[in-house]
Amino acid sequence: MFNNDIRIYGKHAAIMKRYSKSSSNANSDYKVNDIDNDLKDFYIFSNYYNCFTTAAILGIIENRKSESSNDKSVDATIFASKLVAKKDDLTNLYQSMIFTDDDGLDADKKIKKAFRVLDSDEKIKEAKGLFLSYVFGGLEIIDEKFNDCNTTEDVVNCISDLLIDYPIEMRDIPQWYLMKLNQ
Repeated sequence: MFNNDIRIYGKHAAIMKRYSKSSSNANSDYKVNDIDNDLKDFYIFSNYYNCFTTAAILGIIENRKSESSNDKSVDATIFASKLVAKKDDLTNLYQSMIFTDDDGLDADKKIKKAFRVLDSDEKIKEAKGLFLSYVFGGLEIIDEKFNDCNTTEDVVNCISDLLIDYPIEMRDIPQWYLMKLNQ
């Protein structure tokens, strides 16, 4: 499921580009005033992958899904090489999503679903679609949280608020995974 590029379009791609630094995104449209009150480009995430996985975590925790955008005028790509390198982490996120998804399945069926081999293109497309719907929901959460930040102090306070809002859930995320996000 995480062997190919993931291309995100429209408003969700715009959110990733706004808050993430990338080689194709040299100048951000997200600007905040620094301590000297100078307007500067600002990035919450060091790359698209970190934004993507944080959005997945937020979407899963908040049980928030969103539909993909059909607007092809803006796109952001996470390359297969990065996804393959982080496949175990992404698989763990996918399994967490299955366990928390409100799909009406009992525990045994959730376990089977989380650990099953996706052996057809149709099953892979369905699983990836569900996962991405949580990512899109998480991207919207990120945008709602940071959209009104005008200074670096606002951004720091917003990050602090996020950590306060999700203390139990964040502790439930394995520490090795959080450390890998910062690599």
